[in-house]
Amino acid sequence: MTCISKTVFTELRRLNILKSSEELSIMMARTSSYARSVWCRNATVTTEALFHLYIDLGNLVMETADQPDTATALADLQTIIWQELCDRAHKKLVA
Repeated sequence: MTCISKTVFTELRRLNILKSSEELSIMMARTSSYARSVWCRNATVTTEALFHLYIDLGNLVMETADQPDTATALADLQTIIWQELCDRAHKKLVA
């Protein structure tokens, strides 16, 4: 499975919202090399970083309200991240 942050990055690049992985790292409230290091190590993005990304995507949805296609794509990404956050919480609860 593709890393969720890579999926988000690919879509945000397609939408011309981001140009580099450094910008994604900043959206996740991390150092500029965070996203690239996660991808290179096939690691998992921290839950806190995903939460920051979820919030920033929500802000982008509001900022792009006058662009329905973009806002919808961003909301879809937000849904994917929310589901990942819920899955992680569920795994901790049943462990």
